[in-house]
Amino acid sequence: MDFIVSEFINLIKRCSNGLALEKEIWRRGIELQCRAFAQALETYDAEMARQYAGKQEVLRIDRRTVLCMFGTVTFSRRLVRREGGKPFYPLDNILGLSPYQRYSPLLLYSVTKVAAGSVYRAATEAVNTLTPLDISHQTVGRIVRTVGDKYAQHEKAQANSAFCSEESLEKPKYLFIEGDGVLMKAQPKGSVEMHRFQVATVVKQIGKRRILTGFRVFAGFDRKHVLELLEAYLGNHYDLSQCIVLSNSDGGSGYTKDVFDELAAGSQRHEHFRDQYHVNEKIRQRLGWVRKRGMVDRLHHKVWKHNLEDVRCCLDMLERETSNADEEENVRKLRAYLGRNWEYLTSLAMREGLEEYQKGLGTCESNHRTYTCQMKKQGRRWSKDGGLAMVKVISGLKNGDLEQALAGD
Repeated sequence: MDFIVSEFINLIKRCSNGLALEKEIWRRGIELQCRAFAQALETYDAEMARQYAGKQEVLRIDRRTVLCMFGTVTFSRRLVRREGGKPFYPLDNILGLSPYQRYSPLLLYSVTKVAAGSVYRAATEAVNTLTPLDISHQTVGRIVRTVGDKYAQHEKAQANSAFCSEESLEKPKYLFIEGDGVLMKAQPKGSVEMHRFQVATVVKQIGKRRILTGFRVFAGFDRKHVLELLEAYLGNHYDLSQCIVLSNSDGGSGYTKDVFDELAAGSQRHEHFRDQYHVNEKIRQRLGWVRKRGMVDRLHHKVWKHNLEDVRCCLDMLERETSNADEEENVRKLRAYLGRNWEYLTSLAMREGLEEYQKGLGTCESNHRTYTCQMKKQGRRWSKDGGLAMVKVISGLKNGDLEQALAGD
C-alpha cells in the first residue's frame, strides 16, 4: 500500500491538471491490478499442483491472455492429466474459461448487456470509453453470438427431465400462458419470424403497469423447438393437477387454441382467450374507412361486453354505411372474424370463477417491445445466427439467468 501511495504522489506532482492525473491514476491502477491478479492466479495454480501431487501428472506450463473488465491479464498455468483421463487446465475451469476463449465471463456478460439495448457501434463506444479495452463493433457482434449460444445451451440443459425433482414442483392456483410471433427483417432480404411464449403464475395491476410473478419467456425462430423448451419447463417446474391455465393469443398460425390445449394437458381447467390488443387492431383495420368514429367505438364496447345481438346490430349499421365493394368486403370479413373467435372473446371477469383476474392477460404484446425496439425499429437486418443470438440474449436478460448461464451454474 505504501508503494502505491508513493507512486500516486509522484503522479500528482507530474500531472498538470486533474483530467490528466485521473487518466494516469486509472492507467496505473489497471496495470497494477492486472499484474497482481496474474500473480495471484499463478500462486493459486501452484498451490493446487502441490495439493494434488501424486494424483495427477503435470504435462507442461502454458501462458494465457484473457481480457477482463479491468484490463488484460497474462498468466501461466499447468496442464494436468489424471490417470486415464484427458488433459485439462484446473485454473481455466475455476475461471470459467473455455479453450481459446479470450474474454472473461463478466466481460462477455457486460458487453452483451450493453449491446442488447443499443446498436453495436454504440456498444463499442461505451465499452471502449468506460473500460481499458479497445474492441470493434464486429467483436461486439461475435461476443453476442457467443453469449447467445451459451444461453441456448443453458436452456437445453434446463429442459432435461433431471433438471428439477418431482418433490420441488410448484402448485400454482393459476398459470398464465401467452404466445405470439413477430416478423423481422432478414439478411440479405426477406423476413424471419420470431416465435415467443411466456409463462407467469401471478399478474398484478399496479397503476397502469402489470407486474408478472413467476415470469419465464421462451423465444426463437423455430416454433417447434420453442414449444419443446416450454413444455419441458412446465413439466419440470409445475404440478398442474390443481391449476387453472389461462392462455391468450392472436389466433394466428401456430397460436391456436389446440396448441395451448397441449400445454395445459393435465390441468384442472383451461380457459383460452383471444388477445384484446389484436382484436381491437383488427376492428380498426377493417373499419378505417368509417367516418362516424362513434359507431366504431360502440362496436368495441359491445364486443367486450360480449353482447352478440348488439354486435350484429352494429355490424348491420356499418354495412348500411358502406359506399363501395371494398368497404362491404371489410365489414363481411370483420363479421366472419368476430364470429369465428366469439367464444374466446369472453373476458376474464365474465367467466365463472375468474372474476378476481379482470386484467390478468394481454401482457405478451408489451413484452414484445424489448425485442422489437432492438431488432426492428432501428431498421436492422439480421442473419439467422446473429438474430437468434440476440433473441436468446434478450430472453436471458428478461428471465434473469443470463449471468447464471455464463457462470455455468
